[in-house]
Amino acid sequence: MRKVLAAFALFLCFFSSACSSFNLDKGVENKSSVSKDNDGKSALIDKKAESSDNTSSLASVKDSFTGELAVSVYYASMSEDPDGLAPEVTYPTSFKIAGTTREEAAKKALELLISGPSEENKAKGFYTTIPKDTKVNFIKIEDGKIIADFSKSLNSGGGSCDMQQRRSQIENTLRSVFPDDKEIIISVEGNSEQALQP
Repeated sequence: MRKVLAAFALFLCFFSSACSSFNLDKGVENKSSVSKDNDGKSALIDKKAESSDNTSSLASVKDSFTGELAVSVYYASMSEDPDGLAPEVTYPTSFKIAGTTREEAAKKALELLISGPSEENKAKGFYTTIPKDTKVNFIKIEDGKIIADFSKSLNSGGGSCDMQQRRSQIENTLRSVFPDDKEIIISVEGNSEQALQP
């Protein structure tokens, strides 16, 4: 009888140990995954935390920022296109703009565009055909579209190539500020149909 009881107790101990081992392994697998870092070492990555970080990062890009935002202001270039054969192609210059919203940063970037390139960039062949007295009335996001409204001076002077170049400079500059591929509408005093028409 004692031998039977001893054998039964041994069986219970073995079964309990196996179950504990199985549950521990299952818990690690559910909570995390194993990846390799650059040194080939194993690293545990919490999937939930990783997903949360990506979501918050995306939201901060779309909404607002603190400090300075790196943007590109696009100009035409005599050195790249001396004959003016590709007015739709414009070239970036780098700036850092302080602000809190992307609409505010976009307005400042367009004002930099209108004021023309720096002396250093002029020496490199950069220029703009946008009239100096052009004003940026407002930049806003409406119905998923970027609306940039200007004063009447935007339409002043120049032929079809100049207007095409101005549109390229404005649109490319705006796209450097806004990360999404939103539709851009350029208007003059609220009228988009007459904007940048030769």
